[in-house]
Amino acid sequence: MAVAKFLNPQNDIAFKRIFGSEKNSDILVQFLNDMLEFRGKPPIIEVTFLKTILDPEIAAFKTCIVDVMCKDNVGNQYIVEMQVTNPGEFLDRVQHYGFSTYTKQLKVGEKYKASKPVALLDLKTLENDLNGMFFTFLELPKFNKDISELKTMIDKWAYFFKHAAEVDAKDLEKIAADTPIIKRAYDEMFSFNWTEEQLRIYEDMARLEETYYDSLAFREAEGEAKTKLAIAHKLLAMGDPIPKICELTGFTEAEILAIQSQDKK
Repeated sequence: MAVAKFLNPQNDIAFKRIFGSEKNSDILVQFLNDMLEFRGKPPIIEVTFLKTILDPEIAAFKTCIVDVMCKDNVGNQYIVEMQVTNPGEFLDRVQHYGFSTYTKQLKVGEKYKASKPVALLDLKTLENDLNGMFFTFLELPKFNKDISELKTMIDKWAYFFKHAAEVDAKDLEKIAADTPIIKRAYDEMFSFNWTEEQLRIYEDMARLEETYYDSLAFREAEGEAKTKLAIAHKLLAMGDPIPKICELTGFTEAEILAIQSQDKK
């Protein structure tokens, strides 16, 4: 089986191996402390893993969105989710997960002030605070630093998620010289530390995710074509000139004439 020296941590199986196992709970603790701002509160010391929440579409594809859900030593709960596509309902789902987690904390008879804050973490670079919960996003497509520019732990985590599969031993020595926890994360992605069966499951998930992404792209392209067609119909009905309609929709003049012909039938 031909695989890269380091595997891709964006793969669901790989991500959960690093951040979703008791064996590597110290990596998750460090990652959360590096990414979250606690505003003077003590850092996380330990975490307990909780059952993850999956919506039906994710479950049907054996998850193309990766989730880790945990609770720290004082009861605060965290959802760590990597979004590897850009479906339109992502922010709606983030809010749904957050509020669902928040409301399920209380037992019958407990006062609302007993609720612990819920922190949802995804890999994007936008942060938004709500009363009782906060969101931290780290957006990988906008991260363009090379190894020589990695200064903070957030830089190193972002580089890990985006480029782990491309790193060689010399690069790793530079990245992890003073950060052993990052070295631990790379070690978990070192393909020679995986069994043949584990690598097979990893490759199966990669193929499944690729199929899922392709289907999303197809649905998005199909939806865009339908929208453009509807705009063309509307502009023709309003009597707009064909050159203008071509400019606004991207259709050729011949295509607009064909649509016009259909409208007249």
